[in-house]
Amino acid sequence: MADILIVDDNEIAIIAVDRLLSKEGYNVIPASNGKEALRLLEQFTFDLMVTDLEMPFVTGFDLIRHVKATQSEMPVIVVSSRSDERSKMECYKLGVETYLDKPVTPFELVMKIKRLVGA
Repeated sequence: MADILIVDDNEIAIIAVDRLLSKEGYNVIPASNGKEALRLLEQFTFDLMVTDLEMPFVTGFDLIRHVKATQSEMPVIVVSSRSDERSKMECYKLGVETYLDKPVTPFELVMKIKRLVGA
């Protein structure tokens, strides 16, 4: 069972993704902002991170930089309402595996995760 860190400041989004991925057999650990995610990353090892970009305290960009500098093998999926090319290009330059625009379909998110960490 893969351990997945979900980072989003939208509580409803976290609950929805948690339910979806738990049904698929994944162990989901939620973080409501980038600062909380950094704390969890220091305490635990994750197989994958799904993150938003716009969050208080620590942005998704800064969180991705940290992950890729300290745990470069961990895949990162960005799910964001920022659909501009500049944001996407920066994320891909930072090393994210995929970038999905909100609202993301449950099927697409699950298929991207399965491709990266298996079922």
